[in-house]
This record gives sequence, structure tokens and C-alpha cells, in this order.
Amino acid sequence: MATSIFESQILGALFPVGDIGHLFTDRAELRALLIVEGALANAQGTLGLIPSQCAERIYKASLEVQFDPFQLRDGATQNGVCVPSLITLFRESLPDPEDRDFVHFGATSQDIIDTALMLRMKQVLLKQEECLKSLLSHLGDMAQRHATLACVARTYAQNAAPTSFGATVAQWGMPLVRLLEELKEVRENVLFVSLSGAVGTSAALGEQSDELRQEFAKSLGLNVPPAGWHTERAPLSALISWQMSLCAALGKIATDVMDFAQSGRALVSLGKSGASSTLPQKKNPVQPSAILATIRYAQSVQGCLLQSQIHGDARDGVSWFTEWIALPQMILASSSALINARDMIEGLTPDKTAIAREVASSKGLIYAEALTFQLASDMGRVAASEAIKSLCAEVAANDERSLLEEAQKRFPALSTYDPQTALGDAPERALAFARHVKDSLS
Repeated sequence: MATSIFESQILGALFPVGDIGHLFTDRAELRALLIVEGALANAQGTLGLIPSQCAERIYKASLEVQFDPFQLRDGATQNGVCVPSLITLFRESLPDPEDRDFVHFGATSQDIIDTALMLRMKQVLLKQEECLKSLLSHLGDMAQRHATLACVARTYAQNAAPTSFGATVAQWGMPLVRLLEELKEVRENVLFVSLSGAVGTSAALGEQSDELRQEFAKSLGLNVPPAGWHTERAPLSALISWQMSLCAALGKIATDVMDFAQSGRALVSLGKSGASSTLPQKKNPVQPSAILATIRYAQSVQGCLLQSQIHGDARDGVSWFTEWIALPQMILASSSALINARDMIEGLTPDKTAIAREVASSKGLIYAEALTFQLASDMGRVAASEAIKSLCAEVAANDERSLLEEAQKRFPALSTYDPQTALGDAPERALAFARHVKDSLS
């Protein structure tokens, strides 16, 4: 088995991460670090903090120079960070000696590394947003198509009352709509540059440090933080919170699909089902299993990241290093769950015959609540509840009887009862969700 499931040649496609995986490679990080160094010089040149001609050459070189990540290995091992080695290589690559003094001018390694991380997080959120929109589009279409398809809702794994399949889909999707709507705020609270210097005082950046941060952020398409965040990791806390809320919403979908796919129910057809090596009758729900597995992994890594939020001193190597280890894994796990959920929903269809069979097999007991309230207008709430409860016990003990039919025979007030009304506002909620999705994606 590979050291990372997401990079496995055998299992990688079971836990797909798409283009997001490319953002967590040494080459992607190296490219981001160089872009940040170039942007810093460019911003300083714009403000006249370093010679403009030097800034232009440094910026151009940062976009063109190529290094092998292995060249940074020894320096990173010795220093705990790769930036000193990178700066040495970058300076040596510049043909004009005058430019070399202005590379990495006034910054510290953590400024560069954290800003480079946020450059990549910007792309992560963009890719996740695209996938989330696709998933919501599929859910919206499904909710609209099946808004009135009656099915059995369960509570505590027991048949409870009728709902519609479309309303169930809407229940899956509404948290995702909210997460999509929250992304603007997430970006504002997460995608910060870091430029505070060695101990967060900006001392080496000069009197124009505020203006420099503004220009630096503008050149990278990132935001200016309200304060330095070398040890106050609120940006990462906000990012982690959104990712884990995403996992919770996706976990609900996968859990329900697993339940629907159980032997004896088979209420849905999955576009992809797994075969057993020895049991030819089985159709294993592989995709929801993979979704839940990656979510559990993300949740376990979250615990590690929560510990890393506590930083000591003006800079803290231990907590910072812990982020390096855990954050990519959490992002990849949540992204894999999202991609698998999108693909699963795209291929999922409800089996109307199986759903109708389950409604029929409930012996009408799923209408007990609705019948109670209908009958209450005739005999009072307490008496109606006792009457329907007693009748439920009779019906449950007799395979030939149906609660709905028996109640309509026994109580004249129920003779005209329409079971479709037991759906309540489920169809409307399904259609409202579908409209909400269209509005959100327009």
C-alpha cells in the first residue's frame, strides 16, 4: 500500500482528488514560493522601497526560473524550512549582482511559506467550489424530478412517516447551498498574505509596512490580514471549519445512500456498484463507503490540526510543522469526499418500484401520526392518539391488515382521508430547494 492513499496507483482512483492533488506537490509549493518572492519584490519596487529596475528583474526571474525541489532538501533538513536554500539558489540565478540584495527584502521564511500556502488554498477553494456547484446542480434536478415521489422516512432506523424522495434530496442539499453561500466570507477570512517579519513587528519592512502589505496582497489576489498571524492561526481555523462542515454535509448524503442500498431495501440504483470475489449476488455501495472513509480520516486529522492551533512564543516550529503534516491530508480527504459525492449523485437514480414496495410493506403504519391528527378533530387529541395506537398494535400483529384501511373502516371521520396529504409540505420543500439551487448557481 502506498504511503498516501491519494497517490496510490492501485487505490488512487477510488479516492480521487482531481487537480487539487497537484497543488500539494513539492513542485507546486516551490512555484508558489517563487511567485510570492517575485510579488514581494514587485510590491516593494512599486512603493520605491527597492530600485524599480531591480524589482522588475526579480519579478520576471521568479516567473521563469526553474529549480529541482531536491535542491532544497539538505537546507530544509538543516534549517527546518526550505526558504533559506531557495533564496540562495534564486540569488545565484540572477545575472545582475545588484538584484541579489533585494530578494526576500525584510521578510521572514514564515511570511513566504504561509503566503504561498494561501495562494494554493485559493486554488483549492476554487476547485472545490466548482465541484460543489456541479453536485448541487445534480441534487437540484433530482429534487425537482422526484418532488412528489412518496417514500418512507425513518427515525432511529424505524419506519416513521411518509416523505418524498425529492424532499430527502433537498435535506441533503440545503447544507451544501449554505456552504456555497459562505465561500465568499471564507475567502475573506482565510486568504491572507503574511508579511510581518521575523517576530511579527514588521521592523525590517520599514515605515511603509502597511502600504507594502496592501500592494503585496493586491499583486497576489489575496487579502490583507487585520494583524500578523504567525501564531494566531485564525485563517486556518476558518478554513478547517468550512472543510469539516462540508464533510458533515457529505457524510449525511453517503450515510443515507448506504442505508438506501441495503439488502432488502435497494431503493436506489448506483451508477457504480462493486462486485464481490465470491458472492455473485452482491452490489456493494463502494462510493458511499469511500466517502465516509475519507470523512472519518479528515475528522481524525482535524484533531491534530486543532492541537496545532496553539502556538508558543513569537514563532513556533512544532505547531507550524504539525500544520504541514496534517493540513494537506485533511484538504485532500475532504476534496476526495466531495468529488466522490458528485460522481455518486450524478449516477444515482431512485428505484420507484422498490420505493413503492417499501411504502406498501409498511402496512399503512407510516400514516399513524397523520391519522391521529385527522381523527383528533372528531374525538379529541388524547382519545384519538389512544385509538390509533391500539389499532396499530392490532395491525402489526396481523399480516393481512393495513392501518389505513382498518382506520377508514372503523372511524367514519377518516373515510375520506387522502394519504397523499401525509406528505405535508415535502413536495413544496423539494421544489423550493430546486429553485434555490438555480438561483445560487445563476
